[in-house]
Amino acid sequence: MKIKAIAPALRDEEQRKEIEAAYRRCVGKNVVVDLVTTRGPGRFETRADELISEYCIFEEGKKARQEGYDAVMPDCVMDPAVEAIRDSTGLLTLGPLRVSVNIGSLVGPRFSLVARNEFVLGRLKSKVACYGFESNIASAQCLDLSYEEFQSEILLKQALLREGIRSRKNGACALILGCTTIVDLDSWLQSEIGITVIAPGKVTLKVLEALAGLNYGQFVEQQGGERESDLHSVLDDANSAGGASPISD
Repeated sequence: MKIKAIAPALRDEEQRKEIEAAYRRCVGKNVVVDLVTTRGPGRFETRADELISEYCIFEEGKKARQEGYDAVMPDCVMDPAVEAIRDSTGLLTLGPLRVSVNIGSLVGPRFSLVARNEFVLGRLKSKVACYGFESNIASAQCLDLSYEEFQSEILLKQALLREGIRSRKNGACALILGCTTIVDLDSWLQSEIGITVIAPGKVTLKVLEALAGLNYGQFVEQQGGERESDLHSVLDDANSAGGASPISD
C-alpha cells in the first residue's frame, strides 16, 4: 500500500524527512508513506492562509492516482481538501482531525483540543462541531506560542505539559494535538499527564492501513472536476479574506 501525505508547507527538508520517517515507523512494513510539501503558507494565522493551503493541497492531491498511490492524507489537522481529493481521484482520503475526534470519542466520552494559536483553535472547534462531536469537547486549550517559539522543543514541551494537565483536570479522557508536525512527543506527553494523547497524522495513517487491510474504500466513485472547479475559486476567497502568506514560486 502506498499513502501520499501532503503537508501545506514545512520549515525545511530536514523537518520533512524527520516527519516522514516517524510516519513510516508507525505503519507496517508493507505500507509506504511519502510526505510531500506544497507551496502553501508555512503557518496559519488567518482564514486566507487556510484557503490557500486547501487549494495547494488539492493541486498536489489530485495527482495521487496517476502517481500510483492507494490513499491520501492531507497532512494538516484542519482537514483541507479531503472531499475534493477523494472526489477527483476516487482514492480513499481521510482528514486527520475527523479521524482523531472519532478515535477520541471511542477512548472516552470527552476529549480536549490543543493548538498553537487562537485562530487554529477556533477553526478546530468549528470543524469538530460540524463533524457532530461538539458535546464531546471537554476543553479547548491554546498553547499561546508564536510560530518561532513553536519550533523550540523546550518551549513546546512546556506548553504541552501545562495544557495537557489542564485538559485532564477538565475531565478529558484524551487530548488531540492540533498540529500534525508534533509526531514524536505524544508518547512522552501521555506518560506525563496520564490520559490518551492523539497525534492526528499517525493515527490517521494507522486507520488508512486498517481500512486497506479490510479492502474498504477501494470503490469510491470519481466525480470528475466538480470539486476542482469549486476549489479553483478559493484563491479569490483568500484575496477577499486578506492577510494570507504569499505562495512562492
